[in-house]
Amino acid sequence: MSDLVRTQLLLKVDQHKALTVLAKTRGSSISEVTRDIIGDYLTSQDKKRKHEALQVIDKARALRKSLRKKRGGRPLDLDVVGLLRNLREERTDALLKSSGGR
Repeated sequence: MSDLVRTQLLLKVDQHKALTVLAKTRGSSISEVTRDIIGDYLTSQDKKRKHEALQVIDKARALRKSLRKKRGGRPLDLDVVGLLRNLREERTDALLKSSGGR
């Protein structure tokens, strides 16, 4: 019981009645029923988020597979370091130009 936090909820009358009936049916308190309902909801939301994340990963894998197929299995030939260097130089030039430096 020491890991519980006291809180106060405002419920609609019909919600309170339903919780009261459920608690009596289960032989437990309204608090216990409420904690169980909240726990179930949070678990379902966590599962939903994980499922959605896996769907995004599956779509990314399908896209990668499609792109590989279009390229005949050849990887992209990119000079990432060179691209970053160019971006930095362009950004530096733009900053200097906007400040009147070049």
